[in-house]
Amino acid sequence: MNENIIAYLKEHGKVNINELASGLDMAGAEKFPQLIKEISQLESKGELRFDDNGNLALRKKEEKKKEITVTGVFRANKAGFGFLAVDEDEDDMFVGRNDVGHAVDGDTVEAVIKKLANRLKGTAAEVRIVGIVERSLKTVVGKFILDDEKPKYAGYIKSKNQKIQQKIYIKKEPVVLDGTEIIKVDIDKYPTRGHDYFVGHVRDIVGHQGDVGIDVLEVLESMDIKSEFPEDVMAEANAVPDAPSEKDLIGRVDLRNEITFTIDGADAKDLDDAVHIKLLDNGNFELGVHIADVSYYVTEGSALNREAVARGTSVYVTDRVVPMLPERLSNGICSLNPNVDRLTQSCLMEIDRNGHVVNHQICQSVINTTFRMTYSDVNDIIAGDEELIEKYQPIVESIHHMAALHNILETRRVRRGALNFDTSEAKIIVNDKGMPVDIVLRERGIAERMIESFMLA
Repeated sequence: MNENIIAYLKEHGKVNINELASGLDMAGAEKFPQLIKEISQLESKGELRFDDNGNLALRKKEEKKKEITVTGVFRANKAGFGFLAVDEDEDDMFVGRNDVGHAVDGDTVEAVIKKLANRLKGTAAEVRIVGIVERSLKTVVGKFILDDEKPKYAGYIKSKNQKIQQKIYIKKEPVVLDGTEIIKVDIDKYPTRGHDYFVGHVRDIVGHQGDVGIDVLEVLESMDIKSEFPEDVMAEANAVPDAPSEKDLIGRVDLRNEITFTIDGADAKDLDDAVHIKLLDNGNFELGVHIADVSYYVTEGSALNREAVARGTSVYVTDRVVPMLPERLSNGICSLNPNVDRLTQSCLMEIDRNGHVVNHQICQSVINTTFRMTYSDVNDIIAGDEELIEKYQPIVESIHHMAALHNILETRRVRRGALNFDTSEAKIIVNDKGMPVDIVLRERGIAERMIESFMLA
């Protein structure tokens, strides 16, 4: 019956009850009460309505407002709110603390736009997160805390990441934890409406509270910066010889007779570039810039190469370096240590007194550096330190030639409109227990700028 009433109203539009009863052949005393009952049910369901004159009509269904959804990366603030980055060309969208849902910093999420941006007022668009597309947080490092609040878990970890608001409970493990550990955890469950916490299991014990340098190690592990290398990578590194053989030198330009040396910071662990300079008969400078030929030992497709690509770079922190390559290479045969033969890629340049490179040659080479120099010692030699001049007599003339060439190159760059981005940089001094004891200003003298000029050349 309901279907008949709806079909009639669709066809005829607004009618009174008598017209409806007549049209459906329900005007008699026997059928009319049933019609009234059916009309009452449809009215209660909101499918029809009476107007002020008592006429019947179908109620127009209000179209559900279409929600605009966007997908982007959520960036959390430790205060609880955050922003959604959708596109490089679009401004970030604001996510209120009540609209974050259970998203974690870095998650790819789907969100509904609540309010459009107003460029005239300078207000950002506002969104509400409605779904998680991909989780970014897979592992967490933190201090383990014993806790019996939830009997099925051994306790929870406290991460240094202040953007993680919820506790991360740890499943009970075969290994008993005593509350002194710094642990790395794989996340198994994420917060939901049913439980506002993470659940994970122990992947590794990073160390213990009080261990020397544990704070730095905790930060490195939390960023998935690994100090250890896989076994296959170490096997390839250990197979590399300690020194190049005569066979390795075939086809290379022999530059071992040049007065070549490295200039780095006093705390540098690997020496990957060296320089030499001499005056030519025509008055021009010959400048040689030599870069360690790592590719000779780290070949395409090797385990060493895959690991180096994954790491991308060496990582320098307050008191240590996490190298891109195993130490046997980075501090050994790929480091331009003094008084040993090393394979290099060299750029040999003839530069005139106006700073123009008039000739150049790029080649595979072999060098043998004379000294491992520091920026501070070179700066002091340029300043006239007699003790250091005596100590490094074989290269003093080269250092003065380098300072003169640097002045020419830097002056030329300034004339061409080069910008100076020099800023004050702090250096943290730590003791043998890994504790910071001082913060000093990192100086940037002629030696630092000189190497920069030569690398640019």
